[in-house]
Amino acid sequence: MTASMYGAADRVAKAGDTMTGALVLTGSPPAQVPAGAATGSVLTSDASGNLTLQAPGAVSGTDYLNVKAYGAKGDGTTNDTTAVQSALTAAATKGGTVYFPAGTYVLSSALAPANQVSLLGAGPGATVLKQTSTTAHGIAYNPTTLTYVSVQNLTVQGPGSGTGVGLYVQANSGANPVTSCQVNNVAITAFGSHGVQLVAATGCSLASVNVSSVGGHAFYLSGGTGNTLDACIATGSTSTQQGFNLSSVSYTALTGCKASACGGGYLITSGSANALNSCGAESIVSQASQDGTSFKVSGGSVHTLTACYSNVNKASAFWVTGSATGVSLVSVQEASPGAGATSSIKVDTGSSVTVIDSATVTATSYASSTTNSVTAATVTLPGAVTAGSATVTGSLSAGSGSVSGNLSVTGNLTVSGIGQRVAAYKGSNQSVTSSTTLVNDSALVVALAANATYRIDGYISYTGDNSPAGDLQCTLTVPSGATGSWSSFGVPTGALTAYDAVAIGFATTRRLGTNGTGTPMALRPGGVVVTGGTAGNLQFQFAQGASSSTSTTVRSGSVLIATRIA
Repeated sequence: MTASMYGAADRVAKAGDTMTGALVLTGSPPAQVPAGAATGSVLTSDASGNLTLQAPGAVSGTDYLNVKAYGAKGDGTTNDTTAVQSALTAAATKGGTVYFPAGTYVLSSALAPANQVSLLGAGPGATVLKQTSTTAHGIAYNPTTLTYVSVQNLTVQGPGSGTGVGLYVQANSGANPVTSCQVNNVAITAFGSHGVQLVAATGCSLASVNVSSVGGHAFYLSGGTGNTLDACIATGSTSTQQGFNLSSVSYTALTGCKASACGGGYLITSGSANALNSCGAESIVSQASQDGTSFKVSGGSVHTLTACYSNVNKASAFWVTGSATGVSLVSVQEASPGAGATSSIKVDTGSSVTVIDSATVTATSYASSTTNSVTAATVTLPGAVTAGSATVTGSLSAGSGSVSGNLSVTGNLTVSGIGQRVAAYKGSNQSVTSSTTLVNDSALVVALAANATYRIDGYISYTGDNSPAGDLQCTLTVPSGATGSWSSFGVPTGALTAYDAVAIGFATTRRLGTNGTGTPMALRPGGVVVTGGTAGNLQFQFAQGASSSTSTTVRSGSVLIATRIA
């Protein structure tokens, strides 16, 4: 075939012919293929219509630069560092995507893409970037400005030891934020340091990233806000530290992630409003200077763990420490704890946590006044509570607080502080015979807090011989240092229709009348007790007024109540 002119309706239909001269296509200006053996694919044309050709496989899209067009072999033997970096340098002039066809590309130094240069492979396992240097990262983004880049569909393989990071992403050595970076469908393995290290990132996402057998943290995010990790997996070796380490990051969310066989599962340090949703930790074990906690929150505020799962916990499944405040553990579960498990949920002094509907095996460890616990059956609130209307199906235990509206509790209501009511109920009879020595009633005793004021009420039923010898002798004792008074408000000896309501001091005895073993009598103790610096018990004691062979009995159904009023 010789050079010819073709109109718009004409077609070059015959394959395999040799063309000499130039093929000119009509247009304005006409597109002209240069003379000679021009085998290849059209990449670009200049303003005069001259076309530039590259070898087959050199182009995979309008802005895709194929590394093989720059001399990369991808044969698993040839050092492709220079060729690949040439493609990255070419892409840096206007941004774009550097494409790695299937193959293994041997590297001896870190790849250094520029801003707005993305990397794309043919799929993890199909495209492998194999770093052989023990001191180099696999991929290292560090331009002055870094925004809108992605790494997708490839494997980054390390040498098995050293100081390199699989994927290192920062801007201006960490001085500027990384914005809108995406890492999708990527496998990273066998680096001596971290798998993924993301510094000061904002609005970045990692999805389906699988990191295995690294010597640092599998995923390490330091600084930054508004990032997401979805369906990411950290599988450790004996030297792996944390599966997921979130250091001083805020409003970052992990969803459906998994950490296995690492020195720690998930570590949140400082920051605020980070969320772990439906994340799992399996066979986490103390190693590589990590304490073996499945989920650990150390400092910061309002972090939330929802539907997170710890399996084969060998230390603490969930640990909140470092004065972390406003932490929520919602429907978390510890399953099948392993040897060495010390606690399912541990909360240290200075932290504040709300636990809602947890499922645990190992005992919890809550420091005093740190943890609000809510389950379908029980609500425990050691701090102050202020609410409008509230309904609790189950039991409610609270410190102090107020409800402006209706409070409905189906179950038990326990309050610590003003309004607290402690009661003792006697379920069986207790008798003394031929004795005037006071004994403690085995049931009628209630605990009083230090530095508090209580109102005393009660109803005590008793029987005894119908003679002065069978009278009931009784008193109330209080903690050391307590003050106040009480009254028996009962029938005095020998006068069955009169009532004695004289106020007396605690530990002062009163003698009350009886009317035979078949006629129960009653007294209504009342008074006020003010405790000092020592907590202790309010205790009912009784004996016979005079020794009698007929028993004096405090009967079942008796009750002693103390209500805190200050």
